[in-house]
Amino acid sequence: MCVLVGLGKCPTGDDPLTLGQVNDVQSVQCAASDAGTFQLSFRGENSPPIPFNAAPTTLQAAIVSMATVTDVAVSYSQPGNGACVGGNVITVTFTQEFGNLPRLQVLDQNLRLNGVTRAGLTPIATKVQNGTKENAVCSNHGTCDGATGVCTCGFGFASSNGYGDPGQRGDCGFVVPWQVVVS
Repeated sequence: MCVLVGLGKCPTGDDPLTLGQVNDVQSVQCAASDAGTFQLSFRGENSPPIPFNAAPTTLQAAIVSMATVTDVAVSYSQPGNGACVGGNVITVTFTQEFGNLPRLQVLDQNLRLNGVTRAGLTPIATKVQNGTKENAVCSNHGTCDGATGVCTCGFGFASSNGYGDPGQRGDCGFVVPWQVVVS
């Protein structure tokens, strides 16, 4: 399966033959107890407004709604609290964007803490772990057709899920198992 990404732009992915690499992980800490929203921005795209007390699934949906993000995992240091409640630290793991990624940007929308609007105290995102997976055209195991944006995978490679298993990325990041027929 090959995926058309855009004219002349083939899918990118992690090289399945390099091991021990990690995803990019970032954290955000914001403080609010009463009201307000915030937005995240990544590679020039903004999320919709996120409520101060958003659950992890709500925050994840807001992040992946940006055209520049395929998928993330979101967790909180205090799972029972909302995103910005009680000193929560939000951890965002990029699971389908590879390499050392730019930091998320946090756009404060007047979060309120104990009745006081916190304008000007915009939270920031920090890097927890730089991503070390390649973000290589055709995962370094295919040829990009610049006219169609489709990878033609080399012998023994096929489309992956971004983690070395079969999938729909069109990136040549899956190593096809060999079958030996004995007669």
